[in-house]
Amino acid sequence: MKSLLIRLMPAALLCLALTACGGGGAVGQTPYDPETAAQALLDSGAFSEALEALDADLISSLYGLESQPEAAAVYTSTGATAEEIAVLVFSTQEEADDARKALEARVSDQKDACEGYLPAELPKLEQAIVKESGSSVLLVVANDSQAAQAALDGLAQ
Repeated sequence: MKSLLIRLMPAALLCLALTACGGGGAVGQTPYDPETAAQALLDSGAFSEALEALDADLISSLYGLESQPEAAAVYTSTGATAEEIAVLVFSTQEEADDARKALEARVSDQKDACEGYLPAELPKLEQAIVKESGSSVLLVVANDSQAAQAALDGLAQ
């Protein structure tokens, strides 16, 4: 019996180590800072046109959010593109989870809408970035998703 326990000990320690490192996605991660993340994205050269800030009062209705974010930076296209940035911070993880689902639905709805009248925008939507970090969520639809991802990678998370 003692021999069996000794042989199982490394496997048990490995399981504990993997469980500790596994991380459950966004929980415990540092939330995005809306202004910093949005500015890094705007400066990245990832967009084909200038984006304009969206009024804070319109954010919840644009994305179909049940709760108002505590802090937000949203920039949308001024022309006929699907390009946009949304960085939203919520007070709870549950609100952030719901917002991530709403942002994913936004991308899906935009794909459906662009199929008929702006098919050139579909590749941008196919490469949309939707991320959750802590109690924050982020949406980026860019002309150059690799440049946008590089800007996000450069943020201290």
